[in-house]
Amino acid sequence: MQRPIRSLRLAVSAAFLVGIAGCHAPVSQMVSPGVTGASATAKATWLSYPDAPTARYGATALPNGFTMYTIGGQGAGKTPLATFETFFTFDKWETLKPMPTARYGQSAVIIPADRIFVTGGTSGAGPLNKTEIYRTDTKTWSTVAPMPTARSGAAAAGHGLMAYVAGGDTNGKVLNTFEVFDGTTMAWRKLPDMPNARTGAVSAILGDRQFVVAGGFSEAGPTGSVDRWDTELKKWTTGAPMPTPRVNAGFAIYGNHLFVIGGQTAAGPSAVVESYDLGTNTWTIRQSLPVALMAPTACKLGERMVVTGGRTSGGTLNSKTWGLPFPFGGK
Repeated sequence: MQRPIRSLRLAVSAAFLVGIAGCHAPVSQMVSPGVTGASATAKATWLSYPDAPTARYGATALPNGFTMYTIGGQGAGKTPLATFETFFTFDKWETLKPMPTARYGQSAVIIPADRIFVTGGTSGAGPLNKTEIYRTDTKTWSTVAPMPTARSGAAAAGHGLMAYVAGGDTNGKVLNTFEVFDGTTMAWRKLPDMPNARTGAVSAILGDRQFVVAGGFSEAGPTGSVDRWDTELKKWTTGAPMPTPRVNAGFAIYGNHLFVIGGQTAAGPSAVVESYDLGTNTWTIRQSLPVALMAPTACKLGERMVVTGGRTSGGTLNSKTWGLPFPFGGK
C-alpha cells in the first residue's frame, strides 16, 4: 500500500535538509542490460579549483562560455539564499548583485540575449511562482510574468527563446505539470502533462529538440525514470531508466549526453556519476565524485565538468570546487 504523497514528500524533505548516512550501491550491483561502465581510458584525476565564496547546496548552475553562474540554494541554518556568483576560467570566483528573491528549489535556464531566467522554488514559507530575469550585459534584474503554477523542485531547460518547466511539488504534492515561458511574448502557456510526476529531477535539451527529464522523487520514492518531450512533434516518450534512482542531483550537458552527478538516493548522499546518451538511449557509469554529495551544483565549463557545493552525509556544506575533463571527445 502506497504512503500518501504528503508523507513521502515530508520524508524526502527531511532527508534533503538533514542528510542521512549511507553509501551508494557498488557498480557491480547497478550494471544492467543497456548500461555500461566507464572504460579505462575514461579515467582521469579530479582537479581542485578555488573554493566557492559561499558554502551551499541546491544552487542552480548555468554555463555561459567560460563562465559558470551559480544562483540561490540553501546556506547554513537552512537559510534560502539570493546569492549570485560566477566562476570564470577555472581560477576566479566573483560575487554579483543578488537575486531580488532569496529561494531554493528554483528552476533556472539561459535564453538568448544572455538572459538568465529564474522561476519557482521556495522562500521557506511556501512555493513561489515569481519569475525574474537577469541581463548579463546590463547586470540588472527585472520581474516578468509569474509562472502559472507555484512550485519548487521543477526541472527546466531552455530551447531557443523557450524555457520549459516540468514537475516539481507544491505544498507536499508531487506534480507532473508542464509549462513553457515564451521569451518572445514574455508569457506562459500550459503543455501536456509529463507522464511521470516527480520533483527534484534533472533535465536538458538534447539533440536540438528533446527535452529530457531524468530521476527525481516520485510517489514511491527516488526514481530513475526518464521522460522525453519532442519540441517539434509535441509529444512525450519514455527513455531508458537511470541505473541509480536519485533526487536533487547535479547535472552537466555534453553534446547529446546528460551527466547526472551525485544526489540523494534512498541510502543517502551519492558520489555516483552516470551519463545518458540520447542517440543510443543508454546509460554509462562514469568516474565517481571525490565525495558523496546531496544537491551539488554542476555544469559544463569549456571541456570540463565542474562541480561545487552540495551537502555531505555528515551534514557539512561544501564550498570546494572540482573539475574533470569529459571522458570522451565525441558528440
